Amino acid sequence: MRSSDSSSASDSRSTKSSSTTLNA
Repeated sequence: MRSSDSSSASDSRSTKSSSTTLNA
């Protein structure tokens, strides 16, 4: 799921919130 972290860097606006759930 680390792939999501890379994407969150670009969309750290709403992905940042989702990235936490994806990481969990």
